[in-house]
Amino acid sequence: MSMEACEFWVYTYAMIRVGVLRGGTSNKYDESLASGAYVLAHFPRDRYQAVDIFIDRAGVWHIAGAPISYDRLARAVDVIWNTLHGFYGEDGKVAQLLENLGIPYVGSGPLSAAIAMNKKLAKERFAELGAKTPRGIYIEAWGSGEREDAVLGAAAQISQKLSPPWIIEPIARGQSSGVIKANTRNELAAVLFEMFDLGLPVLVEEAVLGREVSVISLPGFRGQASYTFIPMHADAPKLKMRAGESDQLQKLSEMIHEKLHLGGYSRMRAIITPKGALYVLGVDTMPELHAHSNLHQSLAAVGSSFDEFARHMIDGAMERK
Repeated sequence: MSMEACEFWVYTYAMIRVGVLRGGTSNKYDESLASGAYVLAHFPRDRYQAVDIFIDRAGVWHIAGAPISYDRLARAVDVIWNTLHGFYGEDGKVAQLLENLGIPYVGSGPLSAAIAMNKKLAKERFAELGAKTPRGIYIEAWGSGEREDAVLGAAAQISQKLSPPWIIEPIARGQSSGVIKANTRNELAAVLFEMFDLGLPVLVEEAVLGREVSVISLPGFRGQASYTFIPMHADAPKLKMRAGESDQLQKLSEMIHEKLHLGGYSRMRAIITPKGALYVLGVDTMPELHAHSNLHQSLAAVGSSFDEFARHMIDGAMERK
């Protein structure tokens, strides 16, 4: 073997094969394709080799376009970057599958991901930590009564206890199109009829008015045990903050990340009211990776890049192996 061939073999052998998992059977299929496509297109390629792993709408797994049984993944990759949004990808099921296969992966563990995605469980954890959340009512079971009686009765109870407008969302996020806002009792009933027909348990919350912000926590980033980014707003990245608000948001995000054991990444979503009250809306364990997402704004604000972020996420996953 020539010296050049030997060097090429060593280089190829040293590459870390990163399976980018995208697609899936959830209603966030297109969002997942976009996130996966971004990773594949902007991957650091000096130490890592991207392997495209696609799950179609029927649930069939593919590698490089060819169908494959998922139990053969360990032969094809060294680590998985999961970009499956919605159920199965974000609710801990894929994480559990990968743990069963002994494959390291980017993201939170099965239990932490499941809690973060469940509105009821997450809201309960936030309350235990002393964080404010919007007032809400759970409808966990619709019962066996008549459809109209069940829905109109629930709408009447909600309108008596909570002021409009209302935010309605399935308790297990990712089971429908997501958050729906209702401004009147008739609009509320219409949404509840839809949820009844789908058999979905729901959480109805008062809509808190204010500035919606998100804060990303990335422990271990740049060698720091806890690293929390500057609060961002989707429509106004350079959000003006009152004295102490940014620090308060960052500390809350860090605490939620730590106490919920959210792994390598989390994004806390919150609202700051005009009077400065802070309400936590939820926490996400999987970043949106399209070019205009809060992640890229947060990275740019501290002089970082997707390349640095990707290396941190992949190497962190490999270290936890």
